[in-house]
Amino acid sequence: MDKSPSGPGQQTHPIPTFVGEPYDGNPAIEILRGDQGVLELLWLIEQELGMLRESLLVSDGSNAALAEANQIRSTIRGYLSRVRTLLQNLDHQI
Repeated sequence: MDKSPSGPGQQTHPIPTFVGEPYDGNPAIEILRGDQGVLELLWLIEQELGMLRESLLVSDGSNAALAEANQIRSTIRGYLSRVRTLLQNLDHQI
């Protein structure tokens, strides 16, 4: 998965160190900390929100600017949907 912000000229913050750490076979820890786990997805959402803010600050109201904001919004919604699914899976683990 691409872990860089989607907009041009956007800052990239390093992915948190907890992502991909060993989880000792505990499925609940994998859901939280694994690759594409809840914590990574929340970090990605934070990055996308920063890009959305930047996009809106420099927006000229053009169709291209609106399309970019809508794309970022769509990406965030997808991440939130995956977080919801993972948390439901976690609920079944505990």
